[in-house]
Amino acid sequence: MSIPILFCGRPKLRIDFNTYDAQDGTCMICEIWNEPIAKGILAFLKVHRDQAQDVVAFYTVKEGGSGRVVFKTQHAAPIKTQAGVRAERVALPASFFPANFLIALANKKDGQVILEDQKTKLEMGEYTVEIKVENEGKQYTKTGILNITDKYPFAYWN
Repeated sequence: MSIPILFCGRPKLRIDFNTYDAQDGTCMICEIWNEPIAKGILAFLKVHRDQAQDVVAFYTVKEGGSGRVVFKTQHAAPIKTQAGVRAERVALPASFFPANFLIALANKKDGQVILEDQKTKLEMGEYTVEIKVENEGKQYTKTGILNITDKYPFAYWN
């Protein structure tokens, strides 16, 4: 094994927030990538990123002003991979296409924003969403601001 593969071929996860329109409303999601090696000397040397094994994700939703915890995952969030697998523990190959998991759905008809647990309703206001992704003993974190409004699309990331 060459030294570049030993050091640079390891998984490198990236986390981001996104939205997409679904039939029922706007889905507020978290995306997770295992970034491929696409440029630079490592790409020239044909170094490839290893698959990230046993990836798990957790998240917490807090009120923006008070910091009061509104929701915290008790179990790992079910992650959907590009291969169509939906599980609490997944393997992510290096790819430009992310895996994702649902955080909330903003209903098109009534504007209600319900978290992925299908029980917790978010009222109008600002919420902090803290993501923690674990892979092979390494933790990746990301914080986003989720705004809930009374106008379509009813929810958006800041």
